[in-house]
Amino acid sequence: MALPLEAKMKDRSKFGRILCVTMIFIAAMYGGFGAMGYFAFGQNTQDIITTNMGDGLLSTVVQLGLCINLFFTFSLMMNPVYEVFERRFWGGRLLVFGGEQHLLLTGLRFTCTLSFSNFQG
Repeated sequence: MALPLEAKMKDRSKFGRILCVTMIFIAAMYGGFGAMGYFAFGQNTQDIITTNMGDGLLSTVVQLGLCINLFFTFSLMMNPVYEVFERRFWGGRLLVFGGEQHLLLTGLRFTCTLSFSNFQG
């Protein structure tokens, strides 16, 4: 997501500093969240934090919400990658019909992910 943000800035010379401060802030938030999870569950803390919630409706709703969020935001997060790829291999222009391709690729990834989970037993 950093590439489109830098392109839209009024003063691009400040982008590096703003990005650095933002990444430090986000890392501190993630670290704090991880520490709170460890303090709450102790040495029994699972790698995936939602598995610490146990079985039940709340845990299922949270996990379902995370899956829906990932499904709908994947294309948004991959947009800068698609832009760089298209500009590199299609002569500096974006494809006109790119949105449909991205939607199709996301659906294909979703289908592959569902079938991959069947191999885990």
